[in-house]
Amino acid sequence: MVRVHERSYCFLKENIDVFIMKIRPLEMSDKEQMLKLMKEFWIDYNRGRVISDGLKKFEELKNPLDTMKTEFEEYLNWIGFVAEENDEILGFIIGRIKDKDHKVIDKEGYVEEFFVTEQMRSKGIGRKLFDRMVEEFKSKGCKSIGTDAYATNTKALNYYKKLGFNERIVQLIRDI
Repeated sequence: MVRVHERSYCFLKENIDVFIMKIRPLEMSDKEQMLKLMKEFWIDYNRGRVISDGLKKFEELKNPLDTMKTEFEEYLNWIGFVAEENDEILGFIIGRIKDKDHKVIDKEGYVEEFFVTEQMRSKGIGRKLFDRMVEEFKSKGCKSIGTDAYATNTKALNYYKKLGFNERIVQLIRDI
C-alpha cells in the first residue's frame, strides 16, 4: 500500500476556538475508534435509513459487530481517510476503484462508506474528506466517482447532489 500524506486544516469551533483537524490515511491502529464510529453509523444512526417493516428483513445483519470487524479489515485494502482532531476520529471516507474495461470511462472511483459524527457535521469536515478522496482517485487515473445511498436517506442524497453527483440508477427489491 502506498503511503499517502496527511493534510491539516484549521477550523473555527463555535466561532471562538480554533481546532486543528488532520485528514490522513486509515491505519490498522484506528480499529477501535473506527468500530465505534461504524457502530454509530450502522446501528445508532441506522445509516440514515428509514426502513419500513417490509424492507427490514433485507437490511438486518445477523452479526453486526462481526460484520463491522470484517468490513474494517477490508477497508485497509481499499482507499480510506479519516478526519482527526487531538487523536480522535471525527469522520471517515472509504473508497475503492472499480475497473470497468467494457466502458469508455474504464476506471471509476467508488465511495463505499462516508460518515461524520453528528456533532461535527456542517463544519466542512465531510467536504475535506471528500475532496481528499477525489484527489486520490484522480491520482490513480479515475475519470468518475460513484456512490450510493438509501432512498430514504434524504440528508445523504441532498449532500451528494451538493457535491455534484447525479442520480443514475434506482434499485428495487421484493420478496419471492
